[in-house]
Amino acid sequence: MSKGINPRLLVVGATPAVVEALAAYCPRANMAVLPDSAAALDYLRKNVPQLVVIDAAGIDAVSLVSAIKSDAQARAAPLLILCKSGAAALLDACYCAGANACVVKPADEAALREAAGALVAFWLGANETPPADA
Repeated sequence: MSKGINPRLLVVGATPAVVEALAAYCPRANMAVLPDSAAALDYLRKNVPQLVVIDAAGIDAVSLVSAIKSDAQARAAPLLILCKSGAAALLDACYCAGANACVVKPADEAALREAAGALVAFWLGANETPPADA
């Protein structure tokens, strides 16, 4: 995946608070925000962002991760799951389905914004992704 492909970040099923927290660190022009799994799969068949953030509170994250990882065109995208809690069963299911990372979503707005900054800094800044033709 090339770092020049826009948008760099796909956000699926997220609350407005999550979208705003991410937008504080990643310009909205570099984000695609989709409401559900069907829209995300359709989008990922045509575009490969640097990161897909899936809010497990808004959709069935495990099913979406499984569907993405089983789709030849969509599977290259790194998947980060925002979980409402650190429940072992959910974390295990997400990782077994193919998630690259799971993060417990902070309930506090300031902590959510801080976590969003760290996620964007790592995944869109420090992380290296394979070339688009790899």
